[in-house]
Parts: sequence; C-alpha cells; structure tokens
Amino acid sequence: MANPPAATDLLSIINVGPYNLSFEFFPFFQVANRRHYPSLEVDKIGPAATDRSKVEEKNRVKFEIHVFQRILSDNNSEYTNQEQAEQEILTLLEAAQLSLETHRIIIENKQWVRERKLEGTKRYYVQSTLTLFVQDIRMPSMSLDGFLTFDSVNSSVDNPPGANYQYLIVYDTDISYGYRDVLEYVSSNPSGDKLPVPYAGGFMGSFVTHVVLQKAEIGSDGSKLNHLTDLRSNGEKPDIVFNYINKGNESPTPSNITVTGLKLRVSSVDQLYTTEDNVIYRVMGKVIQPPSSITAV
Repeated sequence: MANPPAATDLLSIINVGPYNLSFEFFPFFQVANRRHYPSLEVDKIGPAATDRSKVEEKNRVKFEIHVFQRILSDNNSEYTNQEQAEQEILTLLEAAQLSLETHRIIIENKQWVRERKLEGTKRYYVQSTLTLFVQDIRMPSMSLDGFLTFDSVNSSVDNPPGANYQYLIVYDTDISYGYRDVLEYVSSNPSGDKLPVPYAGGFMGSFVTHVVLQKAEIGSDGSKLNHLTDLRSNGEKPDIVFNYINKGNESPTPSNITVTGLKLRVSSVDQLYTTEDNVIYRVMGKVIQPPSSITAV
C-alpha cells in the first residue's frame, strides 16, 4: 500500500496558479498570532481512513485549504482578490484529478466557506476554507477465500498456456448443476394415483464468478479473461476446465472446499467498469458435465 498523500503534494498543485495576490504558501496550519498575510495553507486533518472489502481497498485523507487576506481599506478589491483565489484553486484541483499517481482528488464540498474575522482588537482579515478528500483505490489486501485455476491440460482451447493459471482475486462464485426431470405418468404409482414418476433427463448447470482484473489476466493465450469466449479455429466453442477452492468458515483453521474438473463452455465475459472502483470481470458459463470431485480438507 502506497503512503497517503501529504499536504505538500496538494500544495504543489495549487501553488502554480496565477493569483492577483502574492501569497506565501504553507503545508501546515499557521499559528494564529503569527499568521502571514496574504497566505495560502494546506492542512492535513487527522490520519487516513481505510475502507476494506474483498473487492477493493480505499484510503481517504481529509484536507482543508485556507486562504487568508487582511482587510485594509478597499473591501471591493479585497473580496475580488479572495474570490479569484478561490476559483483558481478549484480550477487547479479539478484539472488534477489523477495527478497524485494512484490517488484521486475528491472535492466533497465545492462551496468555499468565507468568514470575516477580527485579529486582536483592531485589524480584520478574511478567511476562506475548502474541505476535500484525497482517495486511492487499490487491489484488496484482505485474505482471499476463493481461488480459481484454469486447467491447461484438460481444457480444449487454441493457444493454451504452458501451465495452469490461477486468477488471483475471485469472489462471489456461484456453481449449480444437476439433471433435468422427465416426468411420466404410469397406470399404477405406489406413491399415489395421478402422481408422475420422475426420470433423469439431460445434464444442466451454470457457473458465475467475479474476478478483480489485474494486468496479468489480460493477454494472448487461452487462459486470459479477454480470450475465454474465443471460438476455436474449427468454429467450435472451447471447453474450459476450472478448479475452484473456497475456504470454509471453521475456526480457528478454515477448511478448503475444492471443486475439481469443473468443465464448462463460457457464455459471456462481462466487463464491469464502475466509477472509482477496480475493474471487475464477470464470467458466466454452462457447466456441461459434473465435476470430477468435491473434497473438503
């Protein structure tokens, strides 16, 4: 996890603006009775807050930007200069949404709060305050409970990988399979008159999983997410075999529930792009035969 941004990072964005006043810039909150005028300061408010889930991890840091100017004689000119500084700072921040490497600038309140205050007993000054958050979004660092592996030997795809490939971040996997019912009515049913007798019909099943996309999972061979739906050179759909492991919730040692030889034909690969989230690939397919084994260790 990268270090959260510092006040100096934000200050480097806003100290380049053309301002009507010659501001002094400070990456901290000045002591009131030693404050410089005019000045612009960035203050980091508290430590970073972290939101963690199986899908992503977010760090949010709160900042306040303050603009100070003494009120001397011409109120109209002073307030014009204050407003120009406020607008310029907003413009620079909005233009720098992704300028802090992996961090995103999120302005929670685009309305400046402007106050006229008394310094000591004689002199007035004006203070403008803007509150914003800087947030970064990362791959999850929580322990994973789902592991999906592409079986390179038993899958029938063009351009297979040289070895099994494991997708690193998998969650919310749904596996279902079974046999259809074929109902027949017989002249005499021990269970009751007019009740059908169920016989086994064809096999059916479905598979859905979600993969948090990483760079290594986009590529050219048959195990990559962007090629799971490719047709083979003979025009047929590929048969893909997955092995899936999910941890049970036994405490203190979780068990591994393993589904081996899950053979399916992928129906669709959906790319879920959501604002300020990791990219999610949802893989959906039809299970075409029962898995070779299900074990719990």
